[in-house]
Amino acid sequence: MLDKFREGAQGPAAKIILGVVILSFALAGVGGYLGSTTAEPAAVVNGEDITRQELESAYQQERNKVEQQYGDSFAAIAADPSFAQQLRSNVLQRLVSERLTDQAIEELGLRISDEQIKESIRSMPEFQRDGQFDNDTYLAVLRQSGYQPDQFRDILRQDMTRRQLLQSYLSSEISLPGEALQLYRLQAQQRELRQLEVNVSQFNDQVSVTDEEIDAYYQANQNSFQHPEQVNLDYVLLDAADLSADVDLSEEAVKAYYQDHQSSYKAPEKRRVAHILVDLNKDNAEQEAQDLLAKVQQGEDFAELAKTFSSDTFSGENGGELDWFEKGVMDPDFEAAAFALEQVGDTSGVVKSEFGYHIIKLLEVQEDAAAPFEEVKDKIADTLKRDKAMEVFYDKLQKLSEMAFEVPDTLNEAADASGLTVQQTGLFSRDNATGDFSNAQVLVQAFNTDLRQDQMNSEVIELSPEKVMVIRVNDYQPQSTKALAEVKDDIVVRLTREKATAAANEYVDGLIAALASGADINDQLSTYGFSFSEPVTVSRMDPGASPEIAREVFTMAKPAADSVQRTKVDLLNGNIALVELLSVSEVEADVLPSAAETQQLSQFVQNTQADTSYQALIQLLQARADIVYPVVE
Repeated sequence: MLDKFREGAQGPAAKIILGVVILSFALAGVGGYLGSTTAEPAAVVNGEDITRQELESAYQQERNKVEQQYGDSFAAIAADPSFAQQLRSNVLQRLVSERLTDQAIEELGLRISDEQIKESIRSMPEFQRDGQFDNDTYLAVLRQSGYQPDQFRDILRQDMTRRQLLQSYLSSEISLPGEALQLYRLQAQQRELRQLEVNVSQFNDQVSVTDEEIDAYYQANQNSFQHPEQVNLDYVLLDAADLSADVDLSEEAVKAYYQDHQSSYKAPEKRRVAHILVDLNKDNAEQEAQDLLAKVQQGEDFAELAKTFSSDTFSGENGGELDWFEKGVMDPDFEAAAFALEQVGDTSGVVKSEFGYHIIKLLEVQEDAAAPFEEVKDKIADTLKRDKAMEVFYDKLQKLSEMAFEVPDTLNEAADASGLTVQQTGLFSRDNATGDFSNAQVLVQAFNTDLRQDQMNSEVIELSPEKVMVIRVNDYQPQSTKALAEVKDDIVVRLTREKATAAANEYVDGLIAALASGADINDQLSTYGFSFSEPVTVSRMDPGASPEIAREVFTMAKPAADSVQRTKVDLLNGNIALVELLSVSEVEADVLPSAAETQQLSQFVQNTQADTSYQALIQLLQARADIVYPVVE
């Protein structure tokens, strides 16, 4: 009996189960002893923690979005010392709002059933093939995104529940007919304007910055001139991909696996057919197809009929012949008819597809058969290498986790036991971390106060199911104020910009005053080479090249006859625009929106009202909540 038990324990299924057990202990055991929960949370909302890991993960996602949005300009934006701090603060406030919302949902008793979750997943196009939910695609997409199925279900349930709360606000809002009509007239309104853009940099030569001003600015804004806290990590990385490259595999082993698993490498049945197509848009298309079918059945040459009558002229030139295809490639109805033909030379009846009416003739059949060894040997080798690599991976993982815990004051013992090497990162901060070290779990451990002060190894950090890391803080540099010499040039640029902007504003104010008094400003304009643009017409739906100008223009009062309204606008590029509103054109009173437009506008009004109500709810929850932001040393 014991012999049978030992034999079973050596089987592939048992090894897989054992590997999973080892991984679960490795990832949970050391962390339990080290107690990663001792790290201060980022915030506490009505007694519930928002962890540092949650904050770091959300921050990295938001930072990536900003980087994608701004592209090459992102480097300049991120160079601002306040950027990371402001972005992290905004992300934390969003997490607090979401936690308050979830607590309100719990209190209201809103629920999303498991069946609703399943139905939502089945309907997502990302998880479908040929219009149908495909479980393999679902699992593959989740793996690529770094999610486990249960994690994704939890996230989806949370999102759907929040939308359920929002929908309750949407369904309670109403829109009166007059509101939709008023919105239509506002959207249809057009305003004519012209503008003069004042380039702030042209005033740089008029200003100067003294050492006293530099020092005063430095003293007053030291929070903007900080070296962020940095760490230098010792780390041991275990990656199954690296192990796979070292696996030595003989061709005999690959062939043996092929022989034992030929059923897994069968090439699907393929068919080659010819067809005659009658375009669906032709008059009496179906009758024409029936007439052609009758000619085929009477023995007329199929290829000649295809050349003469087929709407598919490309294949028609070749007698209607198509390339080889397998199931899942062609139109479903066409494919079903083609694979229903039993003998080479058989023809179908008239088959309707989304393209038209077909008559199909079977030319050749390539039966399903085991793929040749040469075609699949590389794939088999990759599979076997990965399997062997994962066996080594689990073995090394067990040794790594055990020694990292048993000898917590160095990584050398753990590295030696697992046959790995201790590597070092060099100093980095949260905001310039790259690669594996930008992972939220790694950042939380790397900047964990307890881990650093106790000089302990971290828990095993799972970067992916096949990649883990253990880290240890080798060196720590606390946040510190940069020396004046380091930031002097930056301060000069800032102060010069501020003074030039003030001078440019004063210049624009002078132009507006002069124009209001009827004075000639040509001399003032020619000094800098400025000039007004040609008049342009904008609307709320079509704001033109400068949305910030259009936005401001639509807040201005309608000018009286033979007069203009003037204002100045701060542009996104840092310059200043003098804007003149020349006229306002209203839509004619007898012009009314269509029924569809009225419906869209009413929905917009309802959505706006619902959003306002929802934001008011968030503000109310924040006012009533007990929110604590722990101070981290």
